[in-house]
Amino acid sequence: GADIAKSAEAPADTEQSAAQPPMIHVAKSDEYIVQLTKREGLKVGVHILGSQLVIQEALPGQGSLVGVWNAANPEMQARPGDVVVAVNGVQGDSRDLELRMRSEAVGAVMELRLWRAEAMAKGRWMYADTWNRAIASLDPMRWSKPLAKDELLRDLAARSKENAGRPVVVQIGGENHVCMNAEQVRMLFSMDRDLVPHRHLNAAGWPRQPQGGGEVVCQSYSEETALRAAEEAVRSDPRHVICVVVYNFPSGWQTKRFVDAQEMRRGMGIR
Repeated sequence: GADIAKSAEAPADTEQSAAQPPMIHVAKSDEYIVQLTKREGLKVGVHILGSQLVIQEALPGQGSLVGVWNAANPEMQARPGDVVVAVNGVQGDSRDLELRMRSEAVGAVMELRLWRAEAMAKGRWMYADTWNRAIASLDPMRWSKPLAKDELLRDLAARSKENAGRPVVVQIGGENHVCMNAEQVRMLFSMDRDLVPHRHLNAAGWPRQPQGGGEVVCQSYSEETALRAAEEAVRSDPRHVICVVVYNFPSGWQTKRFVDAQEMRRGMGIR
């Protein structure tokens, strides 16, 4: 988890007596900033959910820094499910942000930039192959209105034949992502878009391959297709072949075949 505490139990009056910096500016209606002073015995009140670092304990009395903030700032409360996108002005994935908070000393002020959960469930799009994407993205007329996932996918599917193959930029939570097809757009709305799920077939744990790499035997946007390719490769030499299936955004599912001269443990893979 991403909760941070210096001691297991907090004093009973810690939250009520904690001095909290005043509320500061809000950049956008869906984006806001909170300042949390790290205190001994209080966890932050966040946890990793999929690929995101989200608010969890937000109520005063739950022993969290977020709860302290909310008690002092009723007009700008962090809500459960809101997503942390930066810590002290630095962006990163959920684990980077968690590590940054862990590294702060007691008494340090942590500035968290967050997006409302409902805003993270919507995105807008524009074409990516403009003459100057950076300049074009500043023009609000080039963007669609904010759309939920299904609405955005329908919008893209309704493009003319001439435009259907053009790459697009999709903006979610203030971040821009270039997508070449609908499957990549769909993954952007997934909580697991930055994770790399692993499927090991025919062995327990990672295969050892001193030469490195392994042979790519399948590349597909379909997990089932990649798993079937792994099964077929293992059937070809069940004593020595191990297959690993991973997902990497935006390239999709990849099946790698590893061969070991020694007989490996079988029947321990995850399907």
